[in-house]
Amino acid sequence: MAKIICLANSLKHSDRCIAGIDVSTGKWIRPVSSLDDGRVPKDVCLVNGEEPKLLDILEIPLADIGSGYECENRLILPGQWKLEGKASASDLVAYCESEILYKQ
Repeated sequence: MAKIICLANSLKHSDRCIAGIDVSTGKWIRPVSSLDDGRVPKDVCLVNGEEPKLLDILEIPLADIGSGYECENRLILPGQWKLEGKASASDLVAYCESEILYKQ
């Protein structure tokens, strides 16, 4: 199981693309299915009958390794997604980098 703060939930080929920050490691995680394009079927990601919302803290059954070339991809395992709480914008500060990424 992985616990993430949801920072993305977008449409991908009539299903979803969900991603967020792993609470324990601070790394970006994108749950992916075994479908060719990795999209997450809507019925897989429902939490209490609803799609994840931004800043939801989700517990998701994920494999330790991913799928595809992107290191943030983690294969979804069977099991229910759980809502563990709601993060605030200030909770994200701990996961921000201290330096500007792009300088001119």
